[in-house]
Amino acid sequence: MIKISQRLLMVFFISLFMGIGVLGLIRAEKVVIPQEALEASDSIELPEPLTKVSNVIEIENAVGYAVPTLNYLPTSYEFESMGFRASNQSYLVRQTYINPGKGHLTFEQKPSSERDQKIGFEEKIINFDTREIALYSKNGDIYEAVWETPTYVYSLSSVRPFPLEEWKKIIIGLK
Repeated sequence: MIKISQRLLMVFFISLFMGIGVLGLIRAEKVVIPQEALEASDSIELPEPLTKVSNVIEIENAVGYAVPTLNYLPTSYEFESMGFRASNQSYLVRQTYINPGKGHLTFEQKPSSERDQKIGFEEKIINFDTREIALYSKNGDIYEAVWETPTYVYSLSSVRPFPLEEWKKIIIGLK
C-alpha cells in the first residue's frame, strides 16, 4: 500500500485548483461577444421614470384629465405610490398598492394606442359593469384585467392571483 501524506495531497489539490483558476481567467480574456448581441443591445430603450406625486389631484392637474383611483383594496393591501410620465400624445398614469411580503397590485391608465400584448397568458373576455373586460390567467388563476374606452386602456395587474369575484370588487371600486 502506498502512503501519501495529507500535506502533500493538500498541496497537490491547491496547486491543481489554482492552475484551473488561472486557465479560466486566461480563457475569460478571450471571450468573443457576437455582433448580433451588440446590435440588439443598441436598440434597447429604457422608459423614462415616473414623476411621483402624493395624490390623484396632483396627477389630474399635471395631465389635464380625470384619473380614476381604487376605492376598494383586497385585504392587507395599502397605497404605496402613484405617478405619471409623458407617453405618445398623452400620459401613462400608474398607481401601486402593496401587500407587504406578498406582492403588489398595479392600476395603469394609458392611451388606447399603447395596449400591450400579453404573452404566456390565457385570455377570457367577460362583460361586466358595462365594460368588456379581458382577463389574463395562468392555470385558471387571474393575474390581470384590462379594458378600453375610445381614449384609454385601463389595466389592473397583480403578482398574486385573485379570484374573479375579488377582481370584480376592485373594478367596481374604481372612482
